[in-house]
Amino acid sequence: MHGFNNGDELTVAAVGVILLPVSQYAVCAVKLSSSQSAELNSCCNSVYRRVLNFSKYDSVRACICGLGRLDFQHLRSFLTVVFIKKGFIQAIM
Repeated sequence: MHGFNNGDELTVAAVGVILLPVSQYAVCAVKLSSSQSAELNSCCNSVYRRVLNFSKYDSVRACICGLGRLDFQHLRSFLTVVFIKKGFIQAIM
């Protein structure tokens, strides 16, 4: 089990600040295949692995969820639903 200190929490927050805008603005505008989405998810997970000193065989899914964040694939799905919802709301008004 990996322990966290305040420096790790700040570093993870910084990673989130970098990854979230890329996810929010690029994902809804680009059609990604499932393999491309899985590859981007793997890349984002490797950033968490590197920052938190996990080995490449350790799963970071529980860590990401424990931090109250979504992995790339779930974040992509969530942002797509929000994008569609906003489009419907604007169409009604």
